This record gives sequence, C-alpha cells and structure tokens, in this order.
Amino acid sequence: MEKVIVFLRRHETETVGDFRKRYLGEHAKRVLAESGAVRYYANVVEDASDVLTPELFSTPYPGVDAVDELWFESGGVLALPALYDREKEVVEAYRVEERIMQCCPPRWPKGERSPWFKRINFLRRKEGISFEQFSAHWRDIHGPLALRIHNTVQYIQNLIVDSLTDRKAEWDGIVQLDFRSKDQFVNGLYAFPDSKQLMFEDIRKFTADTDKPRLSLILGEYVMRD
Repeated sequence: MEKVIVFLRRHETETVGDFRKRYLGEHAKRVLAESGAVRYYANVVEDASDVLTPELFSTPYPGVDAVDELWFESGGVLALPALYDREKEVVEAYRVEERIMQCCPPRWPKGERSPWFKRINFLRRKEGISFEQFSAHWRDIHGPLALRIHNTVQYIQNLIVDSLTDRKAEWDGIVQLDFRSKDQFVNGLYAFPDSKQLMFEDIRKFTADTDKPRLSLILGEYVMRD
C-alpha cells in the first residue's frame, strides 16, 4: 500500500466555515468518486493555539486548512490524482512511507469526526547526516523511545519519499501522534519526570532546528473510506 498526504488551503474569499462545509461535502465526495484511493481520511485543521506553545515544542503551521490522507494499491501512485489538477489550493503534496509504530483502528461511523486529539509535526533532518541515517534513527531509536515516553493511542511515522508538486520537499518526515483527548495531550504528554529531557536529547541527534518550536497541526479526522 502506498500513501499520499495532500495539504490544502481555502480560497482567499472563503470563510473557515464555508471551506469546511465544501471540503467535507463536495471535495470529499469527489475524492471518493475520482481518486482511486482504497482508503481516505479527511482532516480539518482545528484551532488549538491554547496548547500549541513553545513549552510543548510546537507552533501552528501557517496557511493550511485541511489535510487529505489517501492510500493506494502498491504501484498506483505516479503523480497526484487527476482530481487535484482542478484544486488551486494545494499547498504541498507528498508520497510517504508509512511506518505504523502503534495502531488503534477507528471504531466510529464513517464521515463522523474522530473523538481523538490528532496532532502532526514536521521534521527536517540534521545537517551532516544522510536521509538514510535520519530514517533509521527515527524508526529504530527515536520511535521506541517515543512509545515509552508519550501516552498515545496511535503513533505513525510518515517518511517523505518525494514531492508530488513541482516544489522540492521541504521536510523529511511527518509524525502523527493521537491522544484520547486534548487533556491527555496537555497533561499526559510525558509519562515520567525525565521524559522531556530524554526526548529533546534524542531529537537533537537527528533533526534540525531543535532550538525552535516545531511546526504542528491539530486535525479533526474524518474517516471517509477504510
């Protein structure tokens, strides 16, 4: 199975409410009918500025209002699905290698918002290490550490394989962490007293910009096809 992640912004004249109505209605129906995806998750960017702070090493990623996650049969992704040719609001689109570190399959009706608190962060490799070194450290060392430290219900690494637009990929990875609630994220992000120190010590070994807050998005997830 191959995975594509598409970042979208609303039209300049659209309100947030109008965009969400169109995205979860007209857009989602078109993706289901025309994309050829065997799985499709629609994600609305939600305001969580109260919890995305430097203390929690993240700030909101600007200019993104929704995120499409699409899965295709192996060999089925050569470019963006044709339907996105009509989407003028595509910000970025990536083909990724999905690495499921912790999984809890959705058990709510399709088309309804997930009850979880879903957060994604963007990673860039540290200067001086190769993409292969970044990939291996993230998967084999940082992944198991994050599973011990964070009280997640789901943890997924998306290693960026290539960009599906004419722009060079700005990132090397996108990490997804799901918590049962916002309260669990705020008050239970770290499992034990030294967790934050251990996390940052390891992050500095393989990622760039460790002295800056991470760009992040909080997403309201809608499982459209699974």
